[in-house]
Amino acid sequence: MTVPFAYAFWSSVWILLSDRVLLSLGATPELLVRVSILKGWLFTLVTSVLLYLLIRRGERSLRESYALLSSIIEGTTDAIFVKDIQGRYGLINTSGAQRLGKSAAEIIGTDDRDYVSAEDFIQLQATDRAVLSAKMPQQLEETVTMQGQTLTYLTTKYPLCNVGGEVEGLIGIARDITERQRMKQEREALLQELQRRNRELEALNLVTANAVSTLEIDALLHVLLDRLVTVMAADLGLIFLVQDDDLVLAAHMGGARTDQYSSFLINREIARIIRATEQLLDIQDLRQDPRFSTDSGNLPQTRHVLGVPLKRHQQFVGVLQVEWHQSHASTESEIHLLEITAERCAMALINAQLFEHTQQLQQRLQLQFDRSPIACIICDRQGQVVDWNPAAIAVFGYSKADMLGKVPDGVLRMAGDRRLPAPLSGLDPGLDGETSTPMLQENCTKDGRTIFCEWHHTPLRQGNGEVMGTLSMVQDVTARIQAEEQLRYSAFYDALTQLPQRRLLQQRIQALLDESTASQPQSFAIFHLDLVRFKVLKYSLGHQLAEQLLMAIATRLQTRLPAQGMLSRVGTDEFAILHEAIASLPEAIQFAEDLQRDFSQPFSLGTHTVFMQITLGFVLRQEGDDDSEALLQAADIAMHHARLRSSTGYAAFDLEMRTQALDRLRLDSEMHRALDRQDFQLYYQPIIQVETRQLIGFEALLRWRHHQAWISPVDFIPLAEETGFIVPLGTWVLRQACTQLHNWHQQFPEHPRLAISVNVSVAQLMQTDFLDLVDQVLQETGLSPTCLKLEVTETAVMENAAQVSTVLEQLKARHIRLCIDDFGTGYSSLSYLRTFPFDTLKVDRSFVISLEQDPKSLELIRMIRLLARSLGMDMVAEGVETQAQLQQLQALGCEAAQGYLISRPIPPYQAEEAIALGTWPWPTPL
Repeated sequence: MTVPFAYAFWSSVWILLSDRVLLSLGATPELLVRVSILKGWLFTLVTSVLLYLLIRRGERSLRESYALLSSIIEGTTDAIFVKDIQGRYGLINTSGAQRLGKSAAEIIGTDDRDYVSAEDFIQLQATDRAVLSAKMPQQLEETVTMQGQTLTYLTTKYPLCNVGGEVEGLIGIARDITERQRMKQEREALLQELQRRNRELEALNLVTANAVSTLEIDALLHVLLDRLVTVMAADLGLIFLVQDDDLVLAAHMGGARTDQYSSFLINREIARIIRATEQLLDIQDLRQDPRFSTDSGNLPQTRHVLGVPLKRHQQFVGVLQVEWHQSHASTESEIHLLEITAERCAMALINAQLFEHTQQLQQRLQLQFDRSPIACIICDRQGQVVDWNPAAIAVFGYSKADMLGKVPDGVLRMAGDRRLPAPLSGLDPGLDGETSTPMLQENCTKDGRTIFCEWHHTPLRQGNGEVMGTLSMVQDVTARIQAEEQLRYSAFYDALTQLPQRRLLQQRIQALLDESTASQPQSFAIFHLDLVRFKVLKYSLGHQLAEQLLMAIATRLQTRLPAQGMLSRVGTDEFAILHEAIASLPEAIQFAEDLQRDFSQPFSLGTHTVFMQITLGFVLRQEGDDDSEALLQAADIAMHHARLRSSTGYAAFDLEMRTQALDRLRLDSEMHRALDRQDFQLYYQPIIQVETRQLIGFEALLRWRHHQAWISPVDFIPLAEETGFIVPLGTWVLRQACTQLHNWHQQFPEHPRLAISVNVSVAQLMQTDFLDLVDQVLQETGLSPTCLKLEVTETAVMENAAQVSTVLEQLKARHIRLCIDDFGTGYSSLSYLRTFPFDTLKVDRSFVISLEQDPKSLELIRMIRLLARSLGMDMVAEGVETQAQLQQLQALGCEAAQGYLISRPIPPYQAEEAIALGTWPWPTPL
């Protein structure tokens, strides 16, 4: 800035003084004019030269600054970009361009919709607008799908303002943290698995430890068996105890088959083998074991048996067995858990036997006194302590010296005003016999703690029967009492949300009904809420965030809860509200709409913002309603009706709904009978290779002829899935389809690679014996696994990904082909596709039908084909109805197709005609 100012100053001085100097020298007017013209040209020349030099210097400085800025931007691995207010890229570095799959020049002027899905584009656009409107920097995690990959970025966005402070766009810096997030998720998943196992072991340890503190043998054995069968997912648990040098069945849990004499004999023979060896016995297949297969007609259903001796300190007291109906591979952790449980069970049994012996052998009490694991206190006739064993020291903290000569009532004072009963048998009517009834007491320890103790008082008698004192046996059952309190609480309250459970809600409703009279009827409404797509959110967010979401939902619902009402959690993703202040339908509708408005606001879970929708049904208490369970069922029916048919998201219960529910129940009953009567039939829709028109297989489709009329699968398949009947029905379909294809292979040996596609529900995949069933069907039918293709819908996989992923991997290992059905219509079409071992993508018919009218459908199928190819999958198009559609699919590179153009689903005899002809089109329609 110095040069321009100096130039301006001196040029002004020169202009001002030069004329005066000339005038003082007597210059003529003509000379003055010529000099002025010369000065003007000279001033213009000098000014131009100066401006040129200044501009050159400014350009050089600008180029140097731009080079420095470019080096900084291009030198980082983070993506750096600049967008205008419309979201179009104005600048992006090489790292950012590589992530988008194009050069920086190609990206300039475009926006995110060219590189990410529509859903991701909306999310990115929303965060951009938030930064622009707030005019404040924001840092957030963004997950987007680009080029077939789902990536997570830590993005910092800043508003870009001009000199006047107006926002002209935004600047973004994005760092790829996908791998870091993946490792974090894996660590969290591993931690959750370890915590789950730890909780199971802690629960078992708690039950067994508490069981040791009781002398009720039957209750002890049943508690141990019940918990053990649950933890090990066994079908049956048995305990045999030694009695009169033989083994007798003392307890069983999980089945009534032990009442069958043949089953009892086999189980006892197994127990005798374990007793003889005093070693663990692991029978993988009971039916194949020659020691037990002599009576093949009377063998039990049990396949796998795992048994251990009940032994502690070399003392054998019995046998503990667990059994499974299906084949089961024992793990080291299961064996270790069983051995630990057996040891603790043996310890508890021995302790109980010790207690019985002390009752029978009172004269030897002193010999056993110091060794007893139970706190024992001996008092004289005056109630003063004369002996105090080490177990009593451990329980109360007082040493033997502290207690000798003192009355327990004065030292082991009760909390509050409650007092111990006098321990002297002569003064206590309860001690007229050999022992008193066990009494639960609250006592104080030396360090001031309050504990629960179970006291057993036994009189000590002289030879003539006169009482000389009292033996008090004391057990610290604080942990057991606390566990019982927790169990009582858990029976009525949800552990996560601390809300009342259905049982407590039902009691409250019944109490209102009982209080209602003809003159003062109780009016109230019950609302049943279902969280829409909660399972999908749970899988997406993870278990921990899903729990936080449930607690946030419970909190929001409680803010809407009236003073006279109750909020209850009645299912994994279901809540119920008892509203005692509603007496009319308009009031109930208003409350339902208020609830929906509450859920229109998002839930903030840390860095996540979650939107949740609800479906709800409600019922108003009418005159004559006196059954709480019926009212709860009515609200549940209304909720299901709202989920299936209501456009408002809520529905009030009416009698028509009950009629519909009864119709569905009737249809379910008839569906069970139809399977027994063989009313179901399989039809087969041909699948051809698009390029060659060669028949390559069929899809097996279920049909039901009911009273001379066909029932649409749309009516009975969803009902079967809802009731669980889809499992036996799917088993029948799988066996029939495999049998039929094997027969065709025998009939047409020239088509050995002909395949069959069978639809499988997620309920089947989640069955523990599904893999065994598939193996059994393939073995029975003789069908090669490579000729079987199992189809599962995309939505079902996404909603149950964690449970079915292992099953899919096991099926893939058996060389069974897997197909994801109705692709593109689910919740999460691309997010987790690469994590599942699918071989085929089946494009939903809705895309194929609109191929000729909607160019977007063509582009969608093209993208799906590219996606399938990049993941090593082939593509099948269903719903092909015209030649134009088939030709377009062929141009796109689609491998296979099916639809009414090729053939409708046909019965087996017509399918045989198609196999014989081989290549489509066939001379006449089938």
